[in-house]
Parts: sequence; C-alpha cells; structure tokens
Amino acid sequence: PNTDILSELWKKNNSIEMTQVYQHNSLRYITMTNLMAAFLLKDKTFYHPLFLDWRGRIYTESNLLSYQSNELSKAFLLFKDGVVLNNEGIKNLKLYAANCYGLGKESIDNKEKWADLNMDKIIDIESNFWLNADEPFLFLAAAIELKNFNKDPNYLSRLPIFIDATCNGLQHLAAMVKDVNLGKFVNLLKSNSKDVPQDIYGEMATKLQDSIKDLMYNPNHEFKKDDYDYSKLANIN
Repeated sequence: PNTDILSELWKKNNSIEMTQVYQHNSLRYITMTNLMAAFLLKDKTFYHPLFLDWRGRIYTESNLLSYQSNELSKAFLLFKDGVVLNNEGIKNLKLYAANCYGLGKESIDNKEKWADLNMDKIIDIESNFWLNADEPFLFLAAAIELKNFNKDPNYLSRLPIFIDATCNGLQHLAAMVKDVNLGKFVNLLKSNSKDVPQDIYGEMATKLQDSIKDLMYNPNHEFKKDDYDYSKLANIN
C-alpha cells in the first residue's frame, strides 16, 4: 500500500486502504525490530524469561527473537550448543524442511522422499527455491542446516526444530475422556510412516457442509427455528 497518502485516506474515511497501511506499517516495524535485535545479539548467548498464565500455559516475556513469536523471529534462533546429527537427526531435519515448505499434511515417507528428490534445490540457496515455501524463513534456516551437513557430516547442528500438535485442546479432551474416535482425528492413535496425518478441521468442515446441503436440498428435512439462518452458509465458497 501507498503509505505516503495516509492523511488523504483518513480525510476520505477510506477504512479498507487505511487498514492495509496500518497492517503494512505494523509488519514493517516488527520486522525491523527483530532484524535489529538479531544484529545486536548475533553470536551472543541470551535467555528468555518465562511466565505461566492462569491456565498453566508457558509464555516468553518478550516477543523479540522468541520461539513463540513470528516466523522471522523463530528462523533467527540457534541453540548455544550443537550436536552431530545421526541418521534419525538428519531424517527429522528433512521432515522439518518438508513441513516448512508446505507438505505438513503428507505422510512421513512422502516428506522424506520429497526432501531426497529435491535436495539439490534445497541446498542451492542462491536458486531461491526457498522463496516458494509456505514458511520461507523457517525453510531457509533448515536449508542452510542441510547445506552445512552435506558439506561436513560432522557439522554441529544447533537449529531448533519446531513441532506442533494437532489441535492441542481437543487432544487433551480426547485423552481425558478416552474418546477413541476424536483421538483418531487429532492424531493420538498409533500410526506408521505411510499414514497421512488426520485433519480435524477438514473433517469438521466436511460434516458442516453436509449439514448445510441437507438444509438446502433435502425435501424431507424438518426445519427448526435457526435452520434458515444456517442455510445461508451455503452461499460461502
């Protein structure tokens, strides 16, 4: 957006473009602040004070260069101490790279196969292959680590690999009440490397779409008070 005409947009009360400008400026400020912090703390050891909220969730006191902050912040982080990657370690690094690229819903075997087939592109940083990733900065950090490992198998890896649960709240509920069906859709059940991860959100969306279609097209459906409002959801693509 054109940030030089903010006063004109304000006079015209153009809320859509003003929002775009505000969002752009906010993102730029966060990005520049993290870049400055990364420059000042380069090759230095630092720690994040933590606190617990009322639910017991752990948070960092600062969002600057935090593993809980935005993608760029997380991509800058390295552990102080490194380890030489064994076969399991290099496999997990490949899987992490595939996840960052956008293959999070593929099976473990497919992710590893994709990483092996595209390894030359991944470690060729100058080819800008990383720019096509869903999370380009995190993927770039993983690509640099893979490049260093390919140069030297004894390379000390210090890259944090971020692992996310599947709808963590529902995972806890499924475990507490021993709901096997819900546990299946939030990936709590035993699986193998060929299995595709379950998608609880996609499952819920499919059931909702089926219910809407029933409202709209089933002549035998007995309409209730709120059904007419719900049927309007059929107009959403």
